[in-house]
Amino acid sequence: MAQARHYTTLQQLYRKTKQNRDDVAQLLDLEFEGRRAFIDSDIMREQDRPAKILEAYPCLRDIDHVLDELRRILNNNNSNYVEELRERWLEFKSRVSFYGVFKKAMKPPMSLSAEEQAINLLTVLPALFPSNVAVPKKMTSASEALIHVLLPTEDPETFLNRRPLTIKDKSINANRSF
Repeated sequence: MAQARHYTTLQQLYRKTKQNRDDVAQLLDLEFEGRRAFIDSDIMREQDRPAKILEAYPCLRDIDHVLDELRRILNNNNSNYVEELRERWLEFKSRVSFYGVFKKAMKPPMSLSAEEQAINLLTVLPALFPSNVAVPKKMTSASEALIHVLLPTEDPETFLNRRPLTIKDKSINANRSF
């Protein structure tokens, strides 16, 4: 009963032209278990799942709410998780960019936007930290081993099964549901 009330209130809040982000976040916190059950349920076809989730929770189109949802999934007890993650990313990006420029693997990122800097950094990471394991033949570049953007026609489960994540020959279970 309370879940339905929270969901209805959330829908009403999000219909307003100017939403109070904190109010929406509080309702998302309260309704987390019900939302996860809805997302993980088998009532939706796999290809319809993203559209149905965004239809039910339009607030998840906002990157801040998506990051809050990530916090709820990964580290619910830490309310500063997203801020700490952003700080760690900025420090990592700064250090690795310096190292990449020092090793002449990349140009100074001063003229690039933040998004272009991140893409450039992710692309050059395999060159900066080479692996002794050869890149799979199906991949066009070593950076694809680090990050791969799924096409709408690709199934995440099939992709992960074809390219399991490994660390020192120990397989990692990469099946997390988001």
